[in-house]
Amino acid sequence: MRLDFESYPVIDNHCHPFPTNRVPEVIENTWTISLNELPVDDIRNSAYFQMSTGEMCRHHGIESIDEMLALRKKQYEENPQVYIEKLWKDINLEMIIADIGSPVTNKRLTKVELDEFAYLNQSIKVGYINRIERVTDDLLEKHLPFSEFRQMLVQNLEAMVKDENLIALKSIIAYRTGLEIVPLSISEVQKGYYAYLADINDKSAEKKIRDFVFLTSAALCKEMQIPLQVHTGAGDSPLSNLIINNPLLLFQAINDPRCKDTRIMMVHAGNPNVEYAAYLVGHYPNLYLDVSSMLPYFAHAVETKLKTIFEFAPFNKVMYGSDAGGIPDHFWFAAKYFKRVLGKILSEFVEDKILSEEYALKAGEMILSENARKFYKL
Repeated sequence: MRLDFESYPVIDNHCHPFPTNRVPEVIENTWTISLNELPVDDIRNSAYFQMSTGEMCRHHGIESIDEMLALRKKQYEENPQVYIEKLWKDINLEMIIADIGSPVTNKRLTKVELDEFAYLNQSIKVGYINRIERVTDDLLEKHLPFSEFRQMLVQNLEAMVKDENLIALKSIIAYRTGLEIVPLSISEVQKGYYAYLADINDKSAEKKIRDFVFLTSAALCKEMQIPLQVHTGAGDSPLSNLIINNPLLLFQAINDPRCKDTRIMMVHAGNPNVEYAAYLVGHYPNLYLDVSSMLPYFAHAVETKLKTIFEFAPFNKVMYGSDAGGIPDHFWFAAKYFKRVLGKILSEFVEDKILSEEYALKAGEMILSENARKFYKL
């Protein structure tokens, strides 16, 4: 017996816009989230490239990978909207929740690119999130008095949520100073603020500001009744330091009163430390996680990772996400493969009498769409 979720609607809880003008000339580079220049041969010999292009070949009815890539490029360039609509229909994609503060570098998305993204996705719903660091970075450049910085931080975050119609905020503090967020007195934060303005290479001073901004933003999210997404675990090398991105480092933050009642999503489930993120989700009522990035970029790893997540995390607090970008094909493959893996794992749980078939089907529906619907109050 195999549970089949292929026809179930799916909400992609975390992904990124894919501007057509930013598609790299070497298309293989969209198969990696590394910012290092990887040899094409290395990418082509990865499990992810082989399994996804194999699925793409079957979808397009072509055996040769190179011929398939040439065909998909031609079809995508001729009419990207039609190409995308067909992919979304094939996986029954209902909605994508896009991080418009990406990429992690400062090559910010333009209005033209965001307008194109909205146009290309007219066949589905699109929700937007943006990063608190975008507001913080812009304010730090102004060298404001600390009292004015505090005031403008809240005002500008509120304005960003309203002006951009955001359904959540996001933090990439993991990339900047790490997840070991330490609550400090205002006087200590102020000292760090002026020390950083005097020397932008003072990481200790910068950390005091980033930690303060994170906790302030968490409190604001609670007030505005929107969630806060937090990057945890693996990311864009060499900017992502896994040593300071372990979700367990969030201990002081999640026990701070400013975070207590804020709905917090640990995106990427702290991968490769998914058991830690799952443990926290199982112990804190306001914490949730998604499987993005480990799928599609970690190939078949989601099969073992997902089982580990289910050891601790309740089924109603786990969400599907892809972290996909670059080209829409990665979104498509991630959802297609995840549904297959989810069916396989939940079928095993039924066979092993861990779950009833009725509950397994319900769990699959929750993970694919219903949990996100409730979490974001869609």
